[in-house]
Amino acid sequence: MSLSAAASAGMVAALEAALFEQPDDLACYCALADVLIDCGDSRGKFMQAQIALENPTTPPAQRPGYRERVRKLLKKHLREWLGELADHQPCRTGSVNPGYLDFRRGWLDRLMLPRLTADAARALASAPAARLLRHLEIHEVEEAARPDPLSLLLDAPFLGRLRAFVLGLAPPDVNGSDTVPDGGCVHTLVDRMPKLEELRLHALGVDAAALFRLPGLTNLGVLHAGYLGDHPPEALAGNPSLGQLTHLLLHAEAPGVGLRARHLEAVVRSPHLTNLRHLHWLHTDSGDEGCAAVVRSGILGRLRSLALAHNGITDAGARLLAACPDLPRLESLDVSGNLLSAEGVAVLRATGVRLYADAEGAT
Repeated sequence: MSLSAAASAGMVAALEAALFEQPDDLACYCALADVLIDCGDSRGKFMQAQIALENPTTPPAQRPGYRERVRKLLKKHLREWLGELADHQPCRTGSVNPGYLDFRRGWLDRLMLPRLTADAARALASAPAARLLRHLEIHEVEEAARPDPLSLLLDAPFLGRLRAFVLGLAPPDVNGSDTVPDGGCVHTLVDRMPKLEELRLHALGVDAAALFRLPGLTNLGVLHAGYLGDHPPEALAGNPSLGQLTHLLLHAEAPGVGLRARHLEAVVRSPHLTNLRHLHWLHTDSGDEGCAAVVRSGILGRLRSLALAHNGITDAGARLLAACPDLPRLESLDVSGNLLSAEGVAVLRATGVRLYADAEGAT
């Protein structure tokens, strides 16, 4: 290797190390793109084109050329840049399905894996292109695999930069399916995601108590947790690191399992969840008592949406909600799947709130 080549390699390594510390530093991306171009590395032109498309001052006449450059470079180099990870992606050679992966500033930014196997986990954890990954979505996890594929991600370098993590598919109901992944080690994984802003878990076996107590959730704004078993959310209500949470959706594994009215009261009265604006409390036995807890807490004065679907609410609960002067401030109220008669639905609708409801026995 010549001296200039060695110097260039050293500059690339230094700039990449700087990016790993400051992944939002645009100037560092631009400098790296220039050095890669000087080295004859096609990643440089790819980065340069994506940066230009991101820049609002790039002239409209130049944008089609940059988009075409991105397309051609991806077609030619995608498998090379993904390495072994390409073998676990549902994409053809040289093609990218935006629903499965996306690049930003020349690096893999968003990745969806329909199924995480042990081999896929190893490939992802070691993929250089994924070191700045910000959004990871996994639908299924290989069953009965040893070691657990999720555990193989525990030392992945991108965890410290991840902004969104999704595990499992949001269920339309609580009947479960063969594709619901096991999330036994999720709390340990999430503990290594200090920049996480969005967490969506639809997995069985999650240690929700350990998850809800994690002290490093200071950036979390969206939390969806489905299939919750016997892990009441008092730990969540008492966690001071959740002050930025704006969206909370909790979905019981089945009615009568895990979530009760007293747990809902702990959440709505939490001194830490002061930024909460969207609360979805689904498939529980909270019933009318839960409605009373919501009204007593005063949280309706700041919520924008409230969903209490499939909670065993009767007309008595509907009247409690309707009597609260803050209810019409909601942008939406979902009480579908409860035990409301047409009269109970009418009482809520008369408040003027945007309502999602169905009367018991209605067709």
